[in-house]
Amino acid sequence: MGHLPGLAKVSGPKIIIETHGADGLKVRWRSRWSALPAITANRVVDAAGSGDWCTAALIHTIGEGGSKALESLNKARLDYGLRLGQALAAINCGFEGARGAIDQLGFGRLNAMLGN
Repeated sequence: MGHLPGLAKVSGPKIIIETHGADGLKVRWRSRWSALPAITANRVVDAAGSGDWCTAALIHTIGEGGSKALESLNKARLDYGLRLGQALAAINCGFEGARGAIDQLGFGRLNAMLGN
């Protein structure tokens, strides 16, 4: 999104995320950009849905704090949600289809793979 003129100067949205696949992601929060390296997928069959997994994990992490969570969000919590999302995305790459990981592993095994 660096090609969008004026992006560096806008005050919103509160969070901007650029995913770069194997190169990780960049996140803009409080007008500052930072990078998170990728989590290596053990096996790559299909990357479909991996961005959705990353987004869902971030929304889940922020949403656990209720409707005011975005206002009180700190960088550590933001990074945690993104790293969880990247882990889920990496696992999902090992399966065919956007829901391949959850369909084949089920919630329990997927959660165990995350160490929860």
